[in-house]
Amino acid sequence: MNKATKGTLAIAAGVVLLFGGGGSLAYWSSQATVTPAQVTTGQLTIGTASSSGWSVEKYLGSSFTSVDTASYLAVPGDTLQYAAIFPVTAVGTNLAVSAALTGGALTSSSSGLQTLLGATPTYTVKDQSGTTITPSAGSYAIPDGTTSLSVTTTISWPFGSTGDQVGVDSTISLSQIGLTLTQVAP
Repeated sequence: MNKATKGTLAIAAGVVLLFGGGGSLAYWSSQATVTPAQVTTGQLTIGTASSSGWSVEKYLGSSFTSVDTASYLAVPGDTLQYAAIFPVTAVGTNLAVSAALTGGALTSSSSGLQTLLGATPTYTVKDQSGTTITPSAGSYAIPDGTTSLSVTTTISWPFGSTGDQVGVDSTISLSQIGLTLTQVAP
């Protein structure tokens, strides 16, 4: 075969390949869209606390009675309680919440009474149904849907012995109590 024939065949083969054997380039396509649904988020908030004030249970008593701290004079054997209710919104499908208390330190004008009472009172945290929430590692697990938490602070003044004059004509103060809610891994 001569060079001209080979060149002509090469050009013809290239043209056949270029045009796909004489047909056209075609492919199918289609498209569609979807509109996702809206997702609503939950929330975690604490409102302003309210207080039912102070109450006292006398030595060997069986119930607490509300007292006016402006006129009430505590004595050994008294158990004093301060109750506060925090409105809470804790809503979320996979929400797990830990609550921690801050503040609430006891001080007294009498160093002997301060030593006797200790620096920290005891706390009880309950949900809106009155169920006690037990702390774990210093925090409280709050159930989803909780609407309020009550925090009760208890100060127990042990009954002493005859002649024990610790805390006579003294004051007892409880510092501000704070509640912090933090989301934790479920």
